[in-house]
Amino acid sequence: MVLIQEACNGRRGIAVVDALLVIQQTFVNLIVKRYHFCMTNSPERIADLLVHLARRSVQCSASELTSAQWAALRFFAHANRFSRQPSAFASYHGTTRGTASQTVKSLVKLGYLERSRGLSDRRSAVFDVTQTGMKALEADPLRVLVQSLDELPEDKRTALCDALLILNKGTEEPEEGDEEVHFGTCSSCKYFLQNGQDAGYCSQSSAVLDLYETDKLCCRFSSV
Repeated sequence: MVLIQEACNGRRGIAVVDALLVIQQTFVNLIVKRYHFCMTNSPERIADLLVHLARRSVQCSASELTSAQWAALRFFAHANRFSRQPSAFASYHGTTRGTASQTVKSLVKLGYLERSRGLSDRRSAVFDVTQTGMKALEADPLRVLVQSLDELPEDKRTALCDALLILNKGTEEPEEGDEEVHFGTCSSCKYFLQNGQDAGYCSQSSAVLDLYETDKLCCRFSSV
């Protein structure tokens, strides 16, 4: 304000005052916007928090693996036998097939994944997590976030999971020319049939499923 008053005494006072007032108002608007961003549950604030949380949760300076390699290792550990392929990993993480293949090859070279022939199509390849890979997952940097989520009340975890599933579905964008792929587990899939107490059956793949397989990620999932 002192600058504004002194400027008024000059010959060009009016122009200077106008310029300073614009700067002052711009600064005030910036502060108000930043305060609003930090103190409300606006979409911008939530998006920023999600990105911030994701980055913090995958950083591990002591690990030899990159965040992309960790993501691939987790996927192949959680995917079922029909989905442990680079193309499925690419769809799940929204990356290109070329990038996914390079990441998978690097994990094979490090001894975390091993390649074998597909069960339904012998010409295709599937990748399984090795014992070395399973050991590495014990030091997964994501475990801190997992522990924090485990400490949340069950109702809050359920609400958070439901919201994230909706957001995930709304942001899925298959590559041009690719068939849209959805991921899920057997219990809520239209192709799943209970086959005794300890087994199930996938009518789409015509395959008997062991109990441990029914909670694995599947790229052939359909809830319709």
